[in-house]
Amino acid sequence: MRKATFLPLAFLLGVLPGLATAQQVGDTVIVTQDAELKVGDEVMQTIPAGQGLQVLNVNGDWLWVSREAAGWINNKFVTPASQALDSYTEQIRLNPGDPKAYVARGRVWEAKGELDIAILDYSQAIRINPRAADALSSRGNAWTRKGEYDKAIADYEEMIDGNLSVAQAYNSRATALYLRREYERALADYNEALERDPKSASTWYNRGNTRYQRGEYQQAIADCNEAIRLDPKFSSAYLALAGLYANCPDSAFRNLKKAVDNAAKACELVGWNDAPRLGLLAAIFDATGNFDEAVKWQSKAVQSADARLKPAYQARLDVYKSRKRK
Repeated sequence: MRKATFLPLAFLLGVLPGLATAQQVGDTVIVTQDAELKVGDEVMQTIPAGQGLQVLNVNGDWLWVSREAAGWINNKFVTPASQALDSYTEQIRLNPGDPKAYVARGRVWEAKGELDIAILDYSQAIRINPRAADALSSRGNAWTRKGEYDKAIADYEEMIDGNLSVAQAYNSRATALYLRREYERALADYNEALERDPKSASTWYNRGNTRYQRGEYQQAIADCNEAIRLDPKFSSAYLALAGLYANCPDSAFRNLKKAVDNAAKACELVGWNDAPRLGLLAAIFDATGNFDEAVKWQSKAVQSADARLKPAYQARLDVYKSRKRK
């Protein structure tokens, strides 16, 4: 399974119980303790404490959410992001020297999209405890999300030099290097991370993306398949394979049937409710000349898309409909 990088919040359970408040579609909730994501009796994955999730559907006390795989989580294991923020702020007021409370509150700010405020909380945690691996990792990830890769790399290197969660730090530093398009250095870091933790599905997947950018298509396929072997519910690995089989610059590796199969699996694992995945599936069907299926899945992508992106998805749907009419 993918290794969680989120702060365990068991220490806060007395302060922050799961609150059975009414949630609505579109709400952001925070998981208050490790909880199972289920479809029927099947456990799709365990969501770590501290993870922010968006509510996609509500059925009584159960919330339909998606994080790589989709499923139902009981309302008692989550709390609204706004209430979590107040609880952590109170925790800090009662014990201002507790770095874990700052990291926890920083994660809530991240879930709300407030990266700059989150970084302030992570930085305060580091001032209290310079060896707080969760704080360094979280701040590095926030810098990466902001596109400030040098600052992110500095945090990951602090972890490596301090022997703190080293495999995770190499994986994270590699991602920052990948985003800077320094693929050779990224590959070296992913190799080091896998030497230290060969069971990390996310690292295999990340290395596969890097190998694709280097033109190493066979190795990229092998890495994504290894990620799936380690974690059969890893939707993004299927998505990467779908993109490779559909768009690989080397025609020897293009295979639209495999592209469709992998894109469909990626969609299935997130409950057929993710616009980018549905959009890729539609685009692949369009490439095969099956315009009926392209229209079908692009229509679902429009329904699932964020309001800001709906016009772009609708424009693509209009293209598919025009081809269908010819």
